Amino acid sequence: MFHEALSSATSDYSAAFAAEQAHYAANRVEDQLVCMQADIERLLLITEGLWSILKSEHGYDDEELVRRVLEVDLKDGKIDGKVAAQKPGDCPHCNRPLSQDRRYCLYCGEPTPIDLFTR
Repeated sequence: MFHEALSSATSDYSAAFAAEQAHYAANRVEDQLVCMQADIERLLLITEGLWSILKSEHGYDDEELVRRVLEVDLKDGKIDGKVAAQKPGDCPHCNRPLSQDRRYCLYCGEPTPIDLFTR
């Protein structure tokens, strides 16, 4: 009987601990979501501001923007609102495959070319 009570108390403690951990994890995810939403809003403001400059200073129109967005979207062969991740390619110095996560070639040690638009 004592062992059953002890086992039950341990189980209750484990469940309470797991619930508390889940609560903290959910709060962290919620905080990250709020930050991401703020980032998206800021990027939308920047994009709209840049587009208004291009329209007023260079004479572009909305149809041109739509055409260019579709052109970028079609780079991966499908219109889906996304640009597919691109493989990093080969090192221009030794022609071996580059790693996506490294700033230098794993084989020859030369810096990898920087492309601001790779995903």
